[in-house]
Order: sequence, then structure tokens, then C-alpha cells
Amino acid sequence: MGNLRQQAEKKLKKMPSETNLPDTLKLIHELQVHQIELEMQNEELMLARSAAQTAVEELIKYREHLEELVHKRTKELEDRNIELEAVIANVKTLKTLLPICSSCKKIRDDKGYWDQVEVYIANHTDAHFSHSLCPECVRKLYPDMGDKVLDAIAKEDKVKKNSN
Repeated sequence: MGNLRQQAEKKLKKMPSETNLPDTLKLIHELQVHQIELEMQNEELMLARSAAQTAVEELIKYREHLEELVHKRTKELEDRNIELEAVIANVKTLKTLLPICSSCKKIRDDKGYWDQVEVYIANHTDAHFSHSLCPECVRKLYPDMGDKVLDAIAKEDKVKKNSN
């Protein structure tokens, strides 16, 4: 840099000098104004560069946050898909043709074992059972008092309905 400056000064000395003081002062003034303008522009550029750098850093943070959210949501969806696949498998199990004994009504499972209907369904679904007797079986199993029991139940049901 210094060498360039020296060469420029030598060239300036070799040039014929038509020194006109007002023109020289005017030229110096213009150069000073131009220098100040350049310094101001440089300041603006530095501020803009700083703002751009801050914006880039902020965008990087947002991108990282979004990537984290996408990763989390993807994991949640994958887990949910696994759950849904298990549910679909259960539904398919219930849609298949079940081999059932014509006499005792037991169901043969995939391993060849015969289970009561309640056991089979409980093992293959979320269903739970409570046992009761239908009116036909009440009469069949308790021929002497079946009708009395059924009448008492019917009266009790009527009272419950009326109280609601």
C-alpha cells in the first residue's frame, strides 16, 4: 500500500502544476465531502451486514426448532401408526371365520386349542363379559320357579323405568 502511495505522489510531482488556489481548495473540499459520504455509506453497510447476520442466526434457530418439531411429530405419528396397525390386526382377527363346535360352542384358536367363546373373545378383544341367563334358559333350568323369577324381574324393571 505504501509503495502505491509513493508512486502516486511522484506522478503528481511530475505533472505540470497549474496551481490555482481556489480550484485546489474546492477540489480538497469535494474530496473531503466524498470521503465523509463514503464513511457514512460504510457505516450503513456495516449496520446492514450486522442486521443480516442477526437475521441469519435467527433463521437458523427457527429452522432447528422446526426440525425438532417435525422430528417429534414424526415419532408421534409413527407410534400412532403402530397402535392403529395393532387395532386393524384385532379387527381382522374378529372378521375371520371362526371354527365353533356345534354342540358345546367352544372356538378353536390358531394353535388348535378349543376355548369357551368368552375366553376366546376376551383374549382377542378388549371385551369383558358378565354372565346372565336368557328367559328361555331360566325356564329350562328352573322349571318350577322360572316364570315367577322372570315376572319379578319384569316388575323390578318397570319400577326402575318409572323412577327415571
